[in-house]
Amino acid sequence: MNREQWRALCEQELGKPYVWGAEGPEAYDCSGFVQWALQPLGLDPNGDQTAAGLYRFFGNGRSTEVTAGQSDLGDLVFFGSDESIAHIALAWGEEKMLEAGGGGRKTTSIAIARQQGAEIRIRPIARRADLVCILRPKALQWPADSTLAMVESPGGPGSFINAPPLTEWLDDGRNMRLKRPFGFVEEGGRGWPVPAETIVDGASIPRVFWSLIGGPFEGPYRNASVVHDYYCDVQTRPWRDTHRVFLEAMRCSGVNEVRAKTMYYAVYRFGPRWTAGPAAVAEAFDATGGPASVPTALPVEPFDAVSFEADASRISEQDLDIAAIEALADARSATTPGPTIESFGASMTDDATAPSLDRLADEALTAFSRQPLLERLTSLQDAASDPAECEAAGALLSRYTAEVLVRRPAVVVEANLSFDDLAPRYAALYASCQVRPERAGEVAWHRKKLVQYRPRYEAVAAKTGVPWWFIGVVHALEASFSFSAHLHNGDPLTGRTVQVPENRPVVWNPPNDWESSALDALTYEKFVGLADWSVPRALHRWEGYNGYGYYSRQINSPYLWSFSNHYTKGKFIADRKYDANAVSKQCGAAVMLRSLEDAGLVHTGLP
Repeated sequence: MNREQWRALCEQELGKPYVWGAEGPEAYDCSGFVQWALQPLGLDPNGDQTAAGLYRFFGNGRSTEVTAGQSDLGDLVFFGSDESIAHIALAWGEEKMLEAGGGGRKTTSIAIARQQGAEIRIRPIARRADLVCILRPKALQWPADSTLAMVESPGGPGSFINAPPLTEWLDDGRNMRLKRPFGFVEEGGRGWPVPAETIVDGASIPRVFWSLIGGPFEGPYRNASVVHDYYCDVQTRPWRDTHRVFLEAMRCSGVNEVRAKTMYYAVYRFGPRWTAGPAAVAEAFDATGGPASVPTALPVEPFDAVSFEADASRISEQDLDIAAIEALADARSATTPGPTIESFGASMTDDATAPSLDRLADEALTAFSRQPLLERLTSLQDAASDPAECEAAGALLSRYTAEVLVRRPAVVVEANLSFDDLAPRYAALYASCQVRPERAGEVAWHRKKLVQYRPRYEAVAAKTGVPWWFIGVVHALEASFSFSAHLHNGDPLTGRTVQVPENRPVVWNPPNDWESSALDALTYEKFVGLADWSVPRALHRWEGYNGYGYYSRQINSPYLWSFSNHYTKGKFIADRKYDANAVSKQCGAAVMLRSLEDAGLVHTGLP
């Protein structure tokens, strides 16, 4: 997308109201509007960011500071103070800015916004006296013509950005990485950008359909699948909008209308769902902004072959519209599935030899049972919805964590073993770290979970300054990804911690307040506000979280290096009890970080 295309897209929003916490498309707050505008350029960071969060993100080596006189279209203008960023706008050239402004925390409705004159508008940058800085994203490049080419397709309205997607398959043969930005723009102009280096695996389309329609990255479904898969992973848009855009993108790709509607029915009824709720915010962190929205998984209906076959036929025969399709799916109950069927029906496939759905169901169940136990337990957590289900899934994960957790060594390390002594060793080990081939699938799964839960980690990161990936790795190691357990040590959220550190958090809202418990854990460990998050520092802090006692055993800590070439065996299995033949069943912190970096999701600067 070139300058003028983007300028025109943004100026279409002029006059829309400013509403506190709004993300569009009917109203925006300042950061919500900027994030919306950055999406078509592939520059929008994941998660719902405050102005302060965007300042930290782009100020972390991702931008160059310019003056008001040097500012140009798309630069980011920050107001407030160095300690508290209060407002963000887009530079608009000629020392002007495009902003969602004129309101504040009490501007909570469109009616109030109209009374206050709070709206999307163009104003001189000098209109405000509290300018902090203007940052030009390093990734912002304006071509003479669009390098993010808008490709119209004959199948239906809308357009793709950079179609076809430029991709490469990863070594696991299941995941695919985008090598340049991609995306879809709806007919009304709403963009669904997918950034370069995104890893997608087609999991947003129920796997039971793959053998019947082909893989999600094959044929006319590919473009729509990439967009749908990404937004089902990051969950930054409502699930209904995300599934609806899958339909529109299929139409744009020229997919047969009946087949596109039937596939939409499938993902609407059986695909992932989520809801967004405010993250808990501890009082000590109020200065950094309001609570961020974080996704919570909703229950996924198990596949019911008989009702699906009947509804697929009805969609084909009656040419149902989208509202009718959604009503049909909503009316179905997952509690009384009928017997399986032997064929799928002409509305989905012309292949008379397509495998029967009962066999596909058996294969799916067998594949599920082959998954490592941790993967199956987290799947239960992701599918849980009501408090009882969440608590049950969390209890299972807590029991799992208690069995596999790399125990904290009850050994005091010599006082002269300082960070300066360890830093070169950390850097050398990290540079030569390689995943053990037999563990490659598990490491890839850990990376996918870290990315899936990234919005929740970023909500905590925004309040602490601790990188999201550091929080996620601690969550994996201490709590086996359970959001029903304390980040401190994996103890259940049903009460304060029992293990070291005991009786935490002091201020807390049990039993589902994972975010504030995580804030307490990071505060207790004195990680909040630290500036240096280089690889050696991160590894030193992770190892300190678990304990440095493995040095006296002359082995690399499994807490860092398990599943890599730097660890074979040896583990503390209980307090003061070391077993030289015990092997850690957890993926090490350094290995997870290395996997994230190799996938292009984290950039540490080390080789």
